[in-house]
Amino acid sequence: MITKASKLLHLAAVTAVIAATTLVSAAPAQADTCPAGSWCLWTERGFTGYRYQAAPSPTFGDRNPLPEPINEDTFSVINNTAKAIRIYRGADFSGSHTCIQPGGSIGDLTLFSVGQFGSSVKWGGPNTCG
Repeated sequence: MITKASKLLHLAAVTAVIAATTLVSAAPAQADTCPAGSWCLWTERGFTGYRYQAAPSPTFGDRNPLPEPINEDTFSVINNTAKAIRIYRGADFSGSHTCIQPGGSIGDLTLFSVGQFGSSVKWGGPNTCG
């Protein structure tokens, strides 16, 4: 005989599984907005607005200056490369900078030293920001 308490317990367990599945499947969607092997910048917070995408090669990964409309209008970033990137506030890799490790992302750059004023990007070595 199934009691009311066991039905409620079963319902709670099913609800928890559905909620966990929804959270797990929702998290990777952000990373899908920037293809593997690339780093991407957006003109709006939360990975929205105009997207600038760069796919570094062994000989070319730096961008100086960033092209319009992204130059000094960098609000969010995803780094889906195997190397760290540094976003600099000034041209020629000068001024304050913010580092994004491989596989990392920042949904609101205004909370970091570079702010939304990214002007150049340097593609570094694996796990290095310096």
